[in-house]
Amino acid sequence: MALHFCIMKFKYIIVSLLLLLTNYGRAQDGFSSVGGDISSSTGSEAFSVGLVVYTELCGSGGSACQGVEQAYEIFSVAIQEIPSDINCKVFPNPASDRLVVQLAELGDCNLYYRFYNTQGCLLVHGDLISPQTELNTADFPSGIYFLNVTQSNRIVQSFKIIKN
Repeated sequence: MALHFCIMKFKYIIVSLLLLLTNYGRAQDGFSSVGGDISSSTGSEAFSVGLVVYTELCGSGGSACQGVEQAYEIFSVAIQEIPSDINCKVFPNPASDRLVVQLAELGDCNLYYRFYNTQGCLLVHGDLISPQTELNTADFPSGIYFLNVTQSNRIVQSFKIIKN
């Protein structure tokens, strides 16, 4: 009877350890798409992108959140355009190696364009001196860009361009 009790106790301990290791032995609850380590003279930090699960640790010296990930949010970019009689079209969108800016009437408008990336860096600019102007976009990587048609330092029209 004592031997049977010892075997049952041993099995109970083994099963408990296996359950404990399977629940707490994991480093993450999911797969992250990007991650890395940052270190400096004051400390180090590991990070990952793509997980939304976190744990908060509190102590007398402060608190820390482990595994906090910011959710990916999409916001509309709204640029208030000044009403204008200028009729401007940009095509093709999505673009691959070229982009055409077409004006219905050129007139005496003194228009120019500015082509920006999403960080706000000016990549290309120029005057719109003909009814149809072609921009070479072959050297730019795939992504989202903004084309502003400007008159006297005022944005007349703004276009969101997708580059394949």
